[in-house]
Amino acid sequence: MGYPNPKPEFPSPILQKTTSRRQAIKTLGGLAGLLAMSQFGIGCGSDDSPTDPGPAAKGDPLVLFVPGFMSQLYTAFSTYGEEGINAQLRAVARTVPVIGDRIAAALPTIHLPIRSGGFISFDSLMDQYIAQEIDFVDMSSQPGFNTQGGAVENGLAIAAFLNGLGNKSVTILSHSKGGLDTLQALLENRDLWGKIVTGWVALQPPFHGTPVADNIPAPLAGPLLRAFGGDQQSLLDLKTDVRQQYMSGRANAIAELTGTIPVTTCHSSFTTSPAQSIQTAAVNFARNVINAGLLRQIAVIVAANLLNPAKAVADSVALIRARANQLVSGVMSNVPMMGLSNLTMQESNDGLVPVSSTALSGAIAVQLTPQADHAGPVMDVTPFKNFWTAGYRNSVTADLVENAREKTIPA
Repeated sequence: MGYPNPKPEFPSPILQKTTSRRQAIKTLGGLAGLLAMSQFGIGCGSDDSPTDPGPAAKGDPLVLFVPGFMSQLYTAFSTYGEEGINAQLRAVARTVPVIGDRIAAALPTIHLPIRSGGFISFDSLMDQYIAQEIDFVDMSSQPGFNTQGGAVENGLAIAAFLNGLGNKSVTILSHSKGGLDTLQALLENRDLWGKIVTGWVALQPPFHGTPVADNIPAPLAGPLLRAFGGDQQSLLDLKTDVRQQYMSGRANAIAELTGTIPVTTCHSSFTTSPAQSIQTAAVNFARNVINAGLLRQIAVIVAANLLNPAKAVADSVALIRARANQLVSGVMSNVPMMGLSNLTMQESNDGLVPVSSTALSGAIAVQLTPQADHAGPVMDVTPFKNFWTAGYRNSVTADLVENAREKTIPA
């Protein structure tokens, strides 16, 4: 199944949200809110985490969203991007004659803008499902599930949730490492096959691991390790040797699973160039802010305040800050978030997962088009490059879920 041309985006309705991790992020707003949530553990699977809409009427179908660690990962990359543009801005500021060092020291931190609902897996599709009165549960809001945790830990949480649903019919929509968590839950709980879980769509699952986890590129080490929240098992679960051993040891069980319930695995890929990097964007941003015209303005300010250098610094900083705030919204708009990791892998990939890693024996393989990075099918990543619009993203993923619901495995 392919989607050669993006469909027109339709606005997400203004809907009443449940008190959940995604609502808290929207309420707090901005990167500071995301970082605060990561620091204080809101929505990271703690036992007191509130849940998304609870079970519907007995026997009704339900969609279970199983996210990966994307919110944490993209928060970490935003921090990395902010650190880059601020470091470059201060470096260029130091070249200002006479008061450059004092300007650099006094510059406030410039923050990258984040849209409401950005960096939250499946956010716009949940909005759509609320409007359509389609019942769903966000697994990240359930007790025991931690998007930064290991597959065994999260598999137990998924199984516990599913086993508590009675005879409800569930279609699972997982993303990224959420696919590993889901596979673990299903392989260890065969009684769920066809009785509770009647279909599964796995978006960009690293079933066979990712080279990014094997050999993290030095510039990405900090952001990636921050994204894993210190849980080394989560990182180990993504290593190719670990995954190959896991998959080969369970090959027969996997074949039985995909022969019992319809499973669809989806992959995407994109191409980029070194010129479209966070580092290059940061350098260009700093040079565009402190350009020749602004330097002339600062020279006038310095000449007018020879006896009051503190005022010269303050006025110059205000000038730089105003221009930086004007330009910052577009600084990363053409930069793929995972461009560097995309370039480090030899085969087609989405910036984190090679296409071949998404294969699952007996599952239907779907190529997602047009090109998309690892975030494209599930979330908005403004201020970075969005490969898909929210409307197109919703259309593709909702169709995949509906197709999974309609499929049956012959007895």
